[in-house]
Amino acid sequence: MFNTVVKMVSQLGLTVVAISATPALAAPISPQEILALYSDSSSISGSGTNLNYYAPDGSFKTTNIKTGEAGKWYVTNTSKLCIVTKNERCWKITQTKTEVCFNAKGNRSCRAKDAYMRGDQTSAYVKK
Repeated sequence: MFNTVVKMVSQLGLTVVAISATPALAAPISPQEILALYSDSSSISGSGTNLNYYAPDGSFKTTNIKTGEAGKWYVTNTSKLCIVTKNERCWKITQTKTEVCFNAKGNRSCRAKDAYMRGDQTSAYVKK
C-alpha cells in the first residue's frame, strides 16, 4: 500500500518511552474516553517504527514500512481498543492521570496522553 519509505523517528527528534505505571495507579477508562482520545489522532507505536492514524470514521492507517497496513479500528463496550488489519488485535485500555496503558496477553505498556497528535500526521513520516 505505502510504496515509500518511512523517515526515521529519530530524524524528527521524536522519542517514545514506554513507562510502566504500577497496577495500583491504573484506573478504568470509559469507551467514550478512548474514542475521544483516539478519534482523529496519530501516535507513534511503542517500538517507534510506525506512526498510526485513527480516523473518525473508524479507518486506520500506519506508516509500517514492510506492510503499509490499513484497516479499521473500534472500541468495545469493555474499554478495549481493537485494530483489524490482516488480523484483529485488541488491548485492554486503562489510564493514569498522565498516561494511557495497554494490556494484552500479559504485556503492559503505557504512553503519555500528550504523545497523541491531533489529525493525520502520517504524511510527515513518509519520504516524498
